[in-house]
Amino acid sequence: MQTRLVHLVSFVSILSALACDPKAADPDGMETTTMSGSGGSESESESGGDGPTGEPEGCVPPSGDGFACEVDEDCAISGDCCGCVAFNPDMGSPGNCGGMCDQNKCEEWGIEKAACVNGQCVPHGLSCNQAVLTCDAAAPNCGEGTQPQVWDGCFTGDCLPIDACDWVPSCAACTIEQSCMHETRNGCDYDRCVGPIEECQDQAPCACVGSIFCSGQCTPTAEGFSCG
Repeated sequence: MQTRLVHLVSFVSILSALACDPKAADPDGMETTTMSGSGGSESESESGGDGPTGEPEGCVPPSGDGFACEVDEDCAISGDCCGCVAFNPDMGSPGNCGGMCDQNKCEEWGIEKAACVNGQCVPHGLSCNQAVLTCDAAAPNCGEGTQPQVWDGCFTGDCLPIDACDWVPSCAACTIEQSCMHETRNGCDYDRCVGPIEECQDQAPCACVGSIFCSGQCTPTAEGFSCG
């Protein structure tokens, strides 16, 4: 169980690094996180209607805890039954949560390579963050339980499962089994859907899940919990 939770913490850190604009720059900004169960996010309002353009305002990347890198070639991906993470082979390797599954999460989500973004290794394409859109490409029609994939400031035309996304338009996108997380980092506000964790079943949100996703204080909310 401890190995699985350590791996989940690593996966959460990488998703968080993707959740804000990698082109912005203010590494000394303060971070706060809130998990909320109602309403949209600041990211939702920034994304606007059809095909927003230009740099998002007041949104800079979090520091994150991923493997450091300088170029894409420094990074590789690793998938298991719990998640899909990126790492720098010259600096170590990620853990493995174990378990038996037909496909690891990288294969399931169609993630084939890693990239170096904002000085950190991240799984290439593992983002749904519409707050960083900078082009006019139309969003694809995604089915229930999925969200449009976003990469390099544009919709890719593909869809990702909600549990793989670092951003959703609002808590309404989450399924009944998921908790809604609203996070604020260095001016970026966004919601994320957190899937059930076997080790946390029958426990209060902040008693287990919150300890994985929150680096500080955790407060329960109607549809999830608040960090910070």
